[in-house]
Amino acid sequence: MSFGQGITLSKAQGETVVPDKAQVQFTGAFAGFQMESQLVSVGSKQYLQNPLTKKWQPLGGSFDASALFRPEGGAPSLIAKAQNLEKVSKETIDGVECYHLRGTLSAKDLASIGADPNGNASVTADAWMGTQDFLVRQLTLKGTIAAGEPADLTRVIHLSRFDQTFDIRPPE
Repeated sequence: MSFGQGITLSKAQGETVVPDKAQVQFTGAFAGFQMESQLVSVGSKQYLQNPLTKKWQPLGGSFDASALFRPEGGAPSLIAKAQNLEKVSKETIDGVECYHLRGTLSAKDLASIGADPNGNASVTADAWMGTQDFLVRQLTLKGTIAAGEPADLTRVIHLSRFDQTFDIRPPE
């Protein structure tokens, strides 16, 4: 997944407040170098923490960080788009018993969470959904989504702390 300025996202963890606020800590790459940084999205404005200077700067483009975590259209909604979905097992994520599901997603299906689809590519998607509340706790995407990515790239989206309140503001 890419969110502009040549940054490729490989792992993200954060908080979201519906409808349009998010703060995300992520691991990714820029110009082939691994990096860790943060992103804050408030309304239509996004801010990226420069991984070298740790200073915040406005992020241009149309990436909406809160879209990644929205129940409708974000990572949790991808399960409904999966082909050949199967139940793998029951496992525990963050102390919650979950169904481990596996299926295939078209790279085009990932556009709603910021992916820049690579033609007709597909990825293996593993999801862990609570057995009692059916909330998606984790989503793992394995494979190429955008042109130039390695075939063995794995992305992990971890979702937790549902129904908690977060104070998300633009950085100062």
